[in-house]
Amino acid sequence: MHTSDTLPLPEQAVRPAPCAVHDHSDVAAQSLRTNRPGIFKVAIILWLIACAVFYAKQGTEVAQLQLSDPDNYMRLVQALRWIDGAEWHDLSQPRINPPSGIEMHWTRLPDLPIAAIVLTLQGWLGRSSAVVVAAFVTPALLLLGILLASSWAARPILSQAAAPNAALVTLMALPLVVQFAPGRVDHHNWQLLLAMLTMGALLRVLLCPRARTPAIAAAGATALALWVSVEAVVWLVALCATLCVSWMLCAKRMLGAAAIFSFTLFTLSVATLALVSAPEHWLAVNCDSFSAIYVVFTGVIFLFWVALWLLAHRITTVRMRFAATALSASAAAAVMVTFFPTCLGHPFYQQVDPELAALWVDNIKELRSIFWLLPNRIVEVPYWIASPVLAVIIVLFRIANTVGRNRLLWIALAIHLILAFILSITQMRFFPLAHLYAVIPIAWLLGRLFQLVEAHWLGVRRALLMTVSLLAVGPFPSLALLMLFGAPTTEASIKRCDIDSVQSALSQTSTSKVIAAFINPGAELLFRTPHSVLAAGYHRNTDGNLHVYRLFSARDDKAALQIVEDRNVQIILVCPNAPEMAFYRGRGYTTFIERLIDGNLPVWLSPLNTLEESDELLFEVEVSRTQD
Repeated sequence: MHTSDTLPLPEQAVRPAPCAVHDHSDVAAQSLRTNRPGIFKVAIILWLIACAVFYAKQGTEVAQLQLSDPDNYMRLVQALRWIDGAEWHDLSQPRINPPSGIEMHWTRLPDLPIAAIVLTLQGWLGRSSAVVVAAFVTPALLLLGILLASSWAARPILSQAAAPNAALVTLMALPLVVQFAPGRVDHHNWQLLLAMLTMGALLRVLLCPRARTPAIAAAGATALALWVSVEAVVWLVALCATLCVSWMLCAKRMLGAAAIFSFTLFTLSVATLALVSAPEHWLAVNCDSFSAIYVVFTGVIFLFWVALWLLAHRITTVRMRFAATALSASAAAAVMVTFFPTCLGHPFYQQVDPELAALWVDNIKELRSIFWLLPNRIVEVPYWIASPVLAVIIVLFRIANTVGRNRLLWIALAIHLILAFILSITQMRFFPLAHLYAVIPIAWLLGRLFQLVEAHWLGVRRALLMTVSLLAVGPFPSLALLMLFGAPTTEASIKRCDIDSVQSALSQTSTSKVIAAFINPGAELLFRTPHSVLAAGYHRNTDGNLHVYRLFSARDDKAALQIVEDRNVQIILVCPNAPEMAFYRGRGYTTFIERLIDGNLPVWLSPLNTLEESDELLFEVEVSRTQD
C-alpha cells in the first residue's frame, strides 16, 4: 500500500487565514477524482479477507441462526412480518405484550435488503435457509460499504495512494467492525455507514464550498440516518457546529453551502415523513422514531441559516459572526425546548417505568458509563478508549500545525470525534461512533509511519517494521492486555437460555400461546416460535416487562396467579442459569421463580417434561385448576 501523504491542497509557507484568498477548489476536486479504481480494488481485497475471518469465527453459529444480540432477532421478526403481509406503515408487533401489542420505533430501511434476499431465495431454498443467507449477506454488503466509504471519506485528508489505509484502519477498529459481523442485521451498522458517508461529504463541503453536490450528499446521508434512528442527531449537531465554525472563519464562502445543506435536509425530512408515516400520524410526536419533531428540528436548522443569510451583509467581523451564531442557535434551541420538552431527556428510555429502569435498563452494558468498568473490568478500558484518545491527540496536533483550508478539515474531525468520545464516556453504546471518527486521523498517522519506514528500510526489515506500525496504532496492544489480564467474568461462565430445546418442546403445541419468560430471550422466542411473549428487550414494552418482573418476583402464589390470569399467560419459561436470574433473587423473601426452581409448584402449574439435556424449566398453566 503506497503511503504518500500528499494533501489535496498544498500548505503555504506563510500561515494564511483558515480560508485563504486563493481558491483551490478546482485543483482539489481534480485530485479527488483521480485513480478511484485503486481504492476499490484494495477495499475488495480487505473485504474478502474480513469476510473469511468472520465466517471462520462465527459461521457455524450464524448458520444455525444463533445471533449475538436480541436486536438482530427483533429485526428479523419485523422484516418477516412485512414479507408476510404487514403494510409498509404498519410497524406494530402484536406478539409482544398481547393483546395490545407494541408499536416498533424501527424504520423500514434496514428491512429492505433482508426482505429482498428472503423473497428472492425462499422459493428455492425455503424460508429458513433464505433467512440464513440474509443474515450473512446483509452485514457483509454493509461492511463493504463502510470500507469503501472510509477510503472515500479520507480522500480530502489523505492522498489517493494513502486513502486505502482508512479501510485498513476500519478493519482494525474492533468496536466498530464487529457491528458488521455476520448476523448483525439490526440498524447499528446502517448508522455507522451513513455517519461515514456524511463525514466524507462534509469534508468535501469544507474543501469545495462552492460545489453543490457535496452539500446535497451530506443532507441526503443525514436524512437517511435520521430515518434509521435518533442517534443521527449526534452527528447532525456536530455537522452544524462545524458549519458554524467554518462560517465564522470563512464568512459568505461557507454560508451558501450551509444554506444548500439545510434546505435539502429539511426538504428530504418532509418527504421522509410522508414516506414512513400514514397521513393520520403526520402530526404525531415520537422522540425515538422519525416523526414531526424531526421535520421541525431540520426546519429550525434551515431557519437558523436563513437568519444568518439575512444578517450576513451586516456582519463583517469574526466576533460579530460569533455573536450572530450564538444568538440564532439560542433561538433555535428555545424553539425546540418550548415545543418539545418531553424529548429533552433520553429519547429511548425516559418513558420506561423507574422500577423497571433500575432493574433492567440500568443493567444494560451499552447504556453504562465507561467509569462502570473501573471497579469491574478495568483491563477493558484501554480497548475502548485507546484509539479515540490517540485520534484526539492527532487531530489537535494537526490543527496546531496545519494552515489554510486544510485546518478546517481537521477542525471538523475534532468536533465530531470529541463529541462522540464524550458521549461514549457517558454511554458506552457510542464507542463504535467514536472509533469511526478515529479512523481518518489514525489512517493519517499510519501513512506517516509507513512513509518513514519506506524512506529508511528495505526488504524483510521494512515489512517487519510496517507490520509493527500497523499493530501499534490499532487496538491490538489493548486487546493483548485484555487477553492477558482479563479474568473471566461471572457472565461469561453463565449459560444463555437454551431456546433450541425450548423451541423443540413448544413445537408440539399447535396453537399460539402467551409465554411469560425472561426479558432477554423474548425476541429469540418470537423469531423461533409462533407464540407470543409478555416480555422482550425493547424499551417500549414497559407494561409486559414489568408484569414479567412482578410475576417472577411475586411474594406468594396468589399474587403470581393474579398476573397470570390478568395477562392470559399459558406457558412459563425459566432459565435458571441466565444472568437475568439476578433480577428476581435477593428480595428478602423466597420469590415465585425461586419456588419454581426448587420444585414448589402451585396446583395450577404443571411441568412440561419434554426438555432433554437442558437446564431450562417449562411449565404450562392449567386453567381448570386456577379456581382451586
